[in-house]
Amino acid sequence: MQLLTLKPRLFNYYVCPIFSLICHALMQCETIQTLHLNQNNLIKCGSAIGGLIAKNTSLTDLDLSWNQFRNTESTKVAKSLLSNDTLTNLNLSWNHFGVDAAVFAIAKFISNSSYLHTLDISYNKIRERGSICVADSLKQNKEVSEGM
Repeated sequence: MQLLTLKPRLFNYYVCPIFSLICHALMQCETIQTLHLNQNNLIKCGSAIGGLIAKNTSLTDLDLSWNQFRNTESTKVAKSLLSNDTLTNLNLSWNHFGVDAAVFAIAKFISNSSYLHTLDISYNKIRERGSICVADSLKQNKEVSEGM
């Protein structure tokens, strides 16, 4: 399996334990390259998704847009990016990654990634300080061709 798209609004706020099992299985899947989890209301699933991002070594395209990640959950997802060196396309739009710890982790990921080509972090309530940090990291990373 190379592509998995989970139907938008398939999950709700209370299904994180079930979704965690799916993420655990996907951590072991060495062929999955594209994962679309957008619009699935994964508000409390930051740890599960973070584990998947950090441990899967074949994932290149990830869409987590419109999942309402906030505060500690968005930070868990963002920090997991620092352990990933395979993502080339990442969509985190329409969440709440504007929390300082999350946006700084995203900026560090951008700076360190030599594979990332496309990034969408629009509509995340990123404030001025976070925007400057992301802009500085984009200057350092010449691989990103599309962004925000």
